[in-house]
Amino acid sequence: MTEKKNKQDPALSQILLKGKRVNEQTGYLEDDENCSVTFEPVFVSKGETVSSDHPFRFYFYHPEIQEKLIHTYAYDPDSNYTTYDADLSVFEEIREKTMAQDGYIRLVFRDVGPASLEELACFSGRKERKIIQKPCFVQEQQRMLERLSKLREDEDACFLLLADTHYCYGSVFPESAVNLKRLSDEIHPQALIHLGDLTDGAQSTSVSKEMTYRVLDGLKECGIPVELCIGNHDGNYFRGNKDVFTKKQREEFYLGGKREDRRVDISGKKLSLLFLTTFDPTRKERYGFSAETIWNCLWLLKGKPKGNKLLVFSHVPPVGEMHYWDPHIHNSKWMMKLLNRHQRRYHDILAYIHGHNHADSIYRRQSFPIVGIASNKPEDFLDRKPGGTTTPARKQGDVTQECFDVLLVKKDKVYFLRYGAGEDRAL
Repeated sequence: MTEKKNKQDPALSQILLKGKRVNEQTGYLEDDENCSVTFEPVFVSKGETVSSDHPFRFYFYHPEIQEKLIHTYAYDPDSNYTTYDADLSVFEEIREKTMAQDGYIRLVFRDVGPASLEELACFSGRKERKIIQKPCFVQEQQRMLERLSKLREDEDACFLLLADTHYCYGSVFPESAVNLKRLSDEIHPQALIHLGDLTDGAQSTSVSKEMTYRVLDGLKECGIPVELCIGNHDGNYFRGNKDVFTKKQREEFYLGGKREDRRVDISGKKLSLLFLTTFDPTRKERYGFSAETIWNCLWLLKGKPKGNKLLVFSHVPPVGEMHYWDPHIHNSKWMMKLLNRHQRRYHDILAYIHGHNHADSIYRRQSFPIVGIASNKPEDFLDRKPGGTTTPARKQGDVTQECFDVLLVKKDKVYFLRYGAGEDRAL
C-alpha cells in the first residue's frame, strides 16, 4: 500500500505553469515571465474543438514517441515522449481550434493569473479515451498461455516481472498496464515485481509523484500484490535535480512504510523473495550497498523459513563488471561474500535479478546466476551497456513495443518467459 493521493488535487494536465512558454522551433518549454502553459500535453481527438475567451497559442504533438528516445541514450527535459510538429501548430493568438487528427496539444496564454486549464478553455466534442489492446498483444498473450500450459505445475510459483518503465507524458505504459492485467487475469500470478525506475525522476517531486501514481495505479489493476525495488531515478535524483525524496519518503511513498531491504515469503510455495536497495544519492559512491543493507541482508537470510528457495532482487546489478556507469559498486565485495557463503552452505539461491541496464543478461561468475532484465520502456540504445548484455530491438506499434517477463519458479529451475521484445531464458 502506498501513500494516499489527495483526490481533490487537479491533474497536472489541468494546471497552467506560470513563467513558461513553448519554443516554436523545438516544442520544448522555455522561460517567459508573461506566459502560462499547459505543462502536460493534453490528449485531443480528431473533430474535438478547443476554445477560450482568452487568446492562446496552439502547439501540436504527435502520439508517436520521439525516435531519439527509443534508439539513443536520451531523456526528454520536459519528460515528454510525444513528437512536436511545428507545421500543425499555430503561433499567432487564436480563440478556437478544431483538431484535424488525434494527438497532444499545449496551449500558451499570455497575462493570465493563477488558473487551471478548465477555467480558461472549453473542449467541445470531448471523447473518452479508451486503451484498446492491440491484436499483436492479443496474439502474444495467447502465445504466453500456450508456453505456460506446457511448463507450469501446481506447485510452481509464478510472477509478473518488469523493470525501468520511465513513465513520461505520452507514455505507452497504459498499454502495458492493460497487457499486464489481461495476462494476470488468465494466469493468476502470486505477485507483480517491478525492479525500479518508474519515472525519469527529472521533475519536481509533485510532478514525479503524479507520474508514479499513474504507474502504481496501472500495476495495481492486476489485483495482485505489487513488490517494488526502488531505482536510482525513483529518488527523484537525476541530472542534479535538487527536489529529491529522502529514504523515509521513498519508503512511505513507494512501499507504504515497508523497508527497502525486506524479505517476502510466498505462502505455500517454499519460496522467499529478498529485496535489497542499491542506490543512495547522499553517498559519494552512490551505486551499491550500504553497511546497513549488508546487515539487513544477513538477518533477513538468517530468518528465512527453513527449506525455502530464494530469489534476490535489486535495481542496480551487484557487481561492477555488469555496470557501465561506475565499475565500482560500493561494498560489492562484502555483499557477494555474504551471498556466496550462504549459497555454499544452503544451495538455495536460485538467482539474483536486477534492472537498470535496460538490457538482458545472465552473468555466471558467482555461485548463483545474476540476471538482468531489459526495460519496459520501449528503448533499444546499444551504447552505455556493459559487456555480455543483449538489447532487444524495439518499435512502437508492434509487439516489440512491450517488454516484461513471466517469472516461473520451479523447485530447481527458473524460467523467464518474455512477453514482447526479447527471448525466453531458463536457469
